Amino acid sequence: MLELKPSRDPHAEQARAEYQPGVMLFRQRANETTDPTPVLLVLFVIGETPTRGVNRTTLRDALDQIAWLSGLKNGDPKPPVHLAQLVAGSKSDDPIHIVGPLFSGSVESIEATLDEWRESLTLAGYRGWGVPTVPRISIISGSATAVSGGSFYSSELPIDFSTLRILDSDIHHQIISEFGDLRRS
Repeated sequence: MLELKPSRDPHAEQARAEYQPGVMLFRQRANETTDPTPVLLVLFVIGETPTRGVNRTTLRDALDQIAWLSGLKNGDPKPPVHLAQLVAGSKSDDPIHIVGPLFSGSVESIEATLDEWRESLTLAGYRGWGVPTVPRISIISGSATAVSGGSFYSSELPIDFSTLRILDSDIHHQIISEFGDLRRS
C-alpha cells in the first residue's frame, strides 16, 4: 500500500493547494450476486472564498481530470487501466456533479471556469460519450441564496442548478406580496 507523507514544508503544501484539488476516493465493493463490477466515486475538493469565489485553477484541473479519466479528453499519459475500467461504467447521460457553491458570489467564477473548460473540450477535439453534446453539469448548493437556475443560463454548458435554501428573490417576492413595495412609501 502506498503511504503518502505530508511535506515538512507547510508553505509548499499551501502552494500546492493553490493549483491542485484535494481528492477523496470512495470505493464500493462489488456485489457478486447483482453486479460484479466495483464502483469508484472520486470527489474533488475545491477551495472557495466569499470574495474571490472558487479557486478557478483547481476547479479547472479537477474538470480536466474528470474528462481525462472518462475519456472525454485524450491526453498523455493515458489513465491507469484499473482507474479507466472503474469509470468505464459511466453512462453517456451521467452528469458531472458539483456540490456548491457555498457563497452566492461564487457563481461568476464557477460559470467562467465551466465555459473555459467547455471551450477547451471543443478545441481539443472532444469526442464525447457517443453524444454530440458536452457533459451535463448538475450543481446543488446547500447555502447559496442569491443563485437561481437562471444564473447559469448564460453558460453554453447544459447546467442543472438546485439549492436547499429559500432563494433571496423568493423571500423578496413574498415580502412585497405581504407588505407591499416599501420603497414607494
